[in-house]
Amino acid sequence: MSKLIFENAKGNKVELGQKAPYLLKHIDGAGGAEVDVQTQKAAYQDGETHIDSLLDPRDIDIEGVVLAEDEEHLYLKRKELLSIFNPKLGKGNLIYTMPDGERKIEAVVDSPPLFPSGKDNKGKNHQKFTLTLFCPSPFWEDIKETGEPLGFIEGGLTFPLMLNPDVEEHTLFSRRGFTSLLENKGDVPAPVEITFSGPAENPKIINKTTGEFIQINDTLDSDEKLIINTAFGAKRAEIEGNNGEMQNAFHYLDLESTFWELQVGDNEIDFESDISREEASVLISIIVL
Repeated sequence: MSKLIFENAKGNKVELGQKAPYLLKHIDGAGGAEVDVQTQKAAYQDGETHIDSLLDPRDIDIEGVVLAEDEEHLYLKRKELLSIFNPKLGKGNLIYTMPDGERKIEAVVDSPPLFPSGKDNKGKNHQKFTLTLFCPSPFWEDIKETGEPLGFIEGGLTFPLMLNPDVEEHTLFSRRGFTSLLENKGDVPAPVEITFSGPAENPKIINKTTGEFIQINDTLDSDEKLIINTAFGAKRAEIEGNNGEMQNAFHYLDLESTFWELQVGDNEIDFESDISREEASVLISIIVL
């Protein structure tokens, strides 16, 4: 059974489903988005050269029915619907429940609820309505984040070779980070949110599948976190202190860093640091599209 839940910017929600007071009758625009095919043409070229295919924003048209006990209650529910689908509030979230699970998408009200007249559309205890939502990003996202914790492996191989007889330490042969496989189950490359928990020195997360990495040239204390988001339009690199205050960390980014995304399918991810501590860890959350 399909249903929609819309939550506006103020946190107010309404459910359109298979029960009163708001029945969902029809939804259009939730499938494939329109495609803008990018091409270029050279002089004397037959046809054109394909450059890329970009998905356009999507419009979602919704038809439903308001059910109520009497006419007074009907008008109260109409007012509630208008209040929640208020175009002046900006972006909200639309959650679409289908037989195969739930998806969400950011949406703004393009056309608030319209209540057609006529005896086929309105009665003392029912009122049909239509509305349109505009979704700037065409991608449906998973409700639950897919994440993978990465713990740093302490130590390596050591040998009882004394390079300096005055220092009673073994020589470290190797030290490396923790590698894990992350699966992007979506249909397009997916951005990630990376949370480093210190202590770490020059922490680095590598997507070995693509060869790209993100590195911060700074030292994290044991009570600090580094948070990186690679989503388009929401890219950020911030350090959260022990008091919860956020500090911009863009100026600590290594110049060769890229805000990489997970490719469709399996991605091999590696965590490295110039100091190795058992308590250092990384959590990668995937925004599956």
